[in-house]
Amino acid sequence: MRDALKCLKEDDSIMVLPADEGRASAVMDTSTYHAKISSLIENGPYQLLSKDPTDRLTRKLSEKLLTLKRSGHLTEAVYNKIRPRHTQPPRIYGLPKIHNADVPLRPIVSYVNTFAHDLSAYLGNILSPLTGSSDFTVNNSAHFVSTTSSETILDNEIMVSFDVESLFTNVPIDAAVEAALQKLENDPSLADRTTLTPAQIADLLNFVLRSTYFQHNGSIYEQREGTAMGSPVSAVIANLYMESFEEQAIAT
Repeated sequence: MRDALKCLKEDDSIMVLPADEGRASAVMDTSTYHAKISSLIENGPYQLLSKDPTDRLTRKLSEKLLTLKRSGHLTEAVYNKIRPRHTQPPRIYGLPKIHNADVPLRPIVSYVNTFAHDLSAYLGNILSPLTGSSDFTVNNSAHFVSTTSSETILDNEIMVSFDVESLFTNVPIDAAVEAALQKLENDPSLADRTTLTPAQIADLLNFVLRSTYFQHNGSIYEQREGTAMGSPVSAVIANLYMESFEEQAIAT
């Protein structure tokens, strides 16, 4: 994902950004944008770090993957595909929510050309087939209409809709990894996608989800809660967790 910033003037006083949803764009003063992104970081689940953790995390991940390759759980081809090859830290930017009052920004952490990007994408491909199989999932609006058209709402009933506020930063990592592990252990086709065991996948997933940090204005910040929107595996793990959460909630 490329940083979604494009200046309209050479003095950088105005920016045009793709909106958070839809195909619209938003024009914003550069000073306003930077004030919003700074406020988002100051008031979000982020903590200023005194040192860039990239080298330390890169070494740790390299050791994990090398051990898996030597034990025969990773082929040479897969190892070379997902091993760390880049050293720049992730970068944060914001997409304007144009349908909300005051047009807040949605934080996106770009993992392109970072040490864990290829592993995150690999894990996302392994986990993707496990989503969407819940009895409470609809594929699109047409599926929703066909599902609800035969339902009758009684006089003492109402239809309600719930939305999760800031889903990615509110995903509990322990519960999300456990939900993924349970799905992996019950997936008969897992061996068609990877030579890793469910426990090994869960370990790598936990490492990636807990290695969420980014650079902004020369400083390094760590995300203390949830997962980062922008990491390839984040959307998959958020969906897996929400499906597990819904199943437990509806069962009660």
